[in-house]
Amino acid sequence: MKTPTKVTTEEALRQLREYMKDNTLETEIGGNGRPSYPGAWCIHCGTLIVKKDVHISIHALEFGDACAGWGEVKMLAIPFCPQCEPEPEDGCIHMPYSGSRGKYGSC
Repeated sequence: MKTPTKVTTEEALRQLREYMKDNTLETEIGGNGRPSYPGAWCIHCGTLIVKKDVHISIHALEFGDACAGWGEVKMLAIPFCPQCEPEPEDGCIHMPYSGSRGKYGSC
């Protein structure tokens, strides 16, 4: 999955849900004396989906695409298929600045 960039929190969550729904099968693989591995599997190649922690910069929505904000950075686990996709890179989320300083840090 490509890391969400320049989107709202709601859009980033929608992208994550859509990726999992459209590209993975959640099941346990094993049996016949083999160990069982629960997880999400790539529907394209059958590889176990893994997650990579990436840095997500929090930017002020009021600045549009300028990627400016109050300097808060969070970590987010982005799922991807190591066989079919490149590793996710860092991204950003744009959220309203007004009223968020107490929740997400200060300038």
